[in-house]
This record gives sequence, C-alpha cells and structure tokens, in this order.
Amino acid sequence: MNRASPSSVTRLDAKKLTNTFLKEDTSKTTVFSLNYSRDKKAKIKQRRTLLSAKEKRKHNIHHIPAESRVYDKYLPLNALWEKYVEDILQKHNESQIPSTLMKADFHGAAIKVIKSTCPSLIGKFGIVIMETENTFKIICRDNTMKSISKQGTLFAIKVLDKEAVLNGDNFCLRPAERAAKKFKTTKS
Repeated sequence: MNRASPSSVTRLDAKKLTNTFLKEDTSKTTVFSLNYSRDKKAKIKQRRTLLSAKEKRKHNIHHIPAESRVYDKYLPLNALWEKYVEDILQKHNESQIPSTLMKADFHGAAIKVIKSTCPSLIGKFGIVIMETENTFKIICRDNTMKSISKQGTLFAIKVLDKEAVLNGDNFCLRPAERAAKKFKTTKS
C-alpha cells in the first residue's frame, strides 16, 4: 500500500480545490478576504471619539421638536417613573427615602417649583423630559417647555402619597454622577 507524504497530500488537495473553484461560476460565489497581520500597530484598538459640545449643537442632539412638546405624550413616562420610584423606595425604610430620592433618575418625574431665585418659575408644574447638570427641562400642562435651574430652587415631588421637597442646590450634578454620590440628609 503506497502512502503519500503529508506534504504531497496537501498539494494535491490544494490543486483539486483550486481547480474546483475555477470551474464553478464565480458570479454566484462569495469571496472572503482574510487579512492577517502580525503588525502590533494593527492590533491597537482605536478609541471611540465622543461628540464635542459644538458638534452636539450642530446636530441638534438635545433639541425636542415643537410637535413633540405635548404634555399628554409624556403622561406614560410619568406613570413609568412613579412605578420606578415605588420599586426603589420599597427596599428602604422611611429614614432612607431622602437620600434614595437624591440618587434617583428624575426623567419622567412630575415636579413643582416651590421656591426659586426666579419669581416667574414659582408654581410651575410639569414632567421632567430632560435633565442636565444644572437644569431640568419640563413640559408644562399648557404644552410649553421650560428650563428650570436647579441652583437656588426648591422642588416638590409626590412620592408614595407624600410630598417630598428637594433642594436643587444639593443635586447640581449629572444624573450618572449623582447616582454614585453619598448624600447627607437633614430633617426639616
């Protein structure tokens, strides 16, 4: 029994494969290109680039169109927020509620301005549709959007059939940073 050497077998198999490939209709065949490089520079991952503030303004990232500024459209978001707050507050006792609320996400919360350095904002009520480091953007019942500064403002939020008063000065942080921060609570 004659056995072919391993190198001759691979050469024969390669020739058969090449001939078979050339005989087939190549218009229906998908060709894959395998690029393998041992170059270390090719292995370095490219860093994701984030948009700058100028690019965000250019592309209207934070713009809410006028046709989307309807109070009734945000009521389901408010219902989701109420369920979210109910779920996170059930895990804590009553003394931990203020610090838990300070860490919560306020997108969808129905808030009312109790006290503000800007007298025209006092009494404004609406649903939070956007939160930044220093402001809340709310949609009011009259379908207007207001930007309310957190600095120097007291907010009232209804939570579990109680009204919680939040001092805006205490949470002038981005929502993601605020979630990780520890807050000291004072009884009033």
